[in-house]
Amino acid sequence: MRSKSIRIILRMSIIILIFILAIGYALPVSFDAATCATGYKKWLIDTNQNQFNALLQEKYPDFHADFASAVDKISWDYHTVFIPVRIIRDDDKIDLVITGRRYWFDKYIWSIGKQE
Repeated sequence: MRSKSIRIILRMSIIILIFILAIGYALPVSFDAATCATGYKKWLIDTNQNQFNALLQEKYPDFHADFASAVDKISWDYHTVFIPVRIIRDDDKIDLVITGRRYWFDKYIWSIGKQE
């Protein structure tokens, strides 16, 4: 009898854990943004700026970006964050979009592409 109770509790624990993991993965960016009120866009830049700079240096060495001006232009659609940014080197300017795919609470996989 006791063994059966332990198995039931173990199964329920596994089901609850799977449910929590599925919800954490499936929630949209707006869920994360709601917890920060109006400061989420700035928080995204502040916490991920090192990753953004590393991405930029891989593809565009010697360019620099002003992320402070990009804060107001950040948008998101369900699991994806879009950060339009202009990079500059001397007189050369390129408009890019840093795209982040949300995979967990406030965790993103970042990529970079040209703005169309």
